[in-house]
Amino acid sequence: MQGFAINRYNGMKKRFALDIKALKDIFEFIDAFDTKNHLNTATRYAIDLAIEELFTNMIKYNQKKSGEVEISLSLKEQNLIISLTDFNVQPFDITKVKEYDSRQTVEERPIGKVGIHLIRKMMDKVDYRYQDNNNIITLIKHLEK
Repeated sequence: MQGFAINRYNGMKKRFALDIKALKDIFEFIDAFDTKNHLNTATRYAIDLAIEELFTNMIKYNQKKSGEVEISLSLKEQNLIISLTDFNVQPFDITKVKEYDSRQTVEERPIGKVGIHLIRKMMDKVDYRYQDNNNIITLIKHLEK
């Protein structure tokens, strides 16, 4: 697994350019983690969707239009832990985004926020912290035994 850092919790981490073209490399990174840990299809879908949504939002809202995002994936006990760190940016706490009301008609729904809504529904925990000018989003998905 050349190019991936492996940590002590059966995990991996890697930095990616803040560029839409990096999605190919990100999915290869997730593939390598999946190959090593044999995730089920539903869990893999949730990882792909969550990381793609968060990464593309980081690109869209990055004021510098450059930089890197570090993605880490690890397993600890029966939890999959996904972390994305966006470096040297203004704070944006996704846990404070107003809950999406899926009962509204299409005409009533605001544009955006569907991705964050889906992440909240697919993950068991969404955590945010701002540290040293970095946005750090951590997602936890409980895995079935």
